[in-house]
Amino acid sequence: MKHHASWWRRVVVATVALSLVVFVMGGYLMEVFLGGDFGGNLSLFAVLLLGSVAIASLQVDLAACNGIGDLKSSAVSAIWGAAVGVASYIVLIRIFGLMGCGYATVVTYSTMAIIARVRLRSSATYRQTRKMNSQWA
Repeated sequence: MKHHASWWRRVVVATVALSLVVFVMGGYLMEVFLGGDFGGNLSLFAVLLLGSVAIASLQVDLAACNGIGDLKSSAVSAIWGAAVGVASYIVLIRIFGLMGCGYATVVTYSTMAIIARVRLRSSATYRQTRKMNSQWA
């Protein structure tokens, strides 16, 4: 699990850095790839980039869960994500329109990432490995 923390930091920091670069260049990228009609949606773009950080965290945590034999965490986070997603989309799109869709996406991805992190940290194998790593340090 020592490697998990290291990889988690690397992936999340890299995702944040790339998201900042993409956000700064967002107007240009939207113009080139999607056309001028999408240039006004930069705020939605920024919200969705927050979701990319949650997805990065989710993927690293689920990989660690799978590595310790906890294959159920993927299903649990997906089921909770689907339930929270449906509720979030219904509520937030009605209130915020298109931006509500972005907010609901971030809420869904964040929920899935939090559940994966909680399940990983509550795993007996994870706790045992962290305890062994701290004894060697």
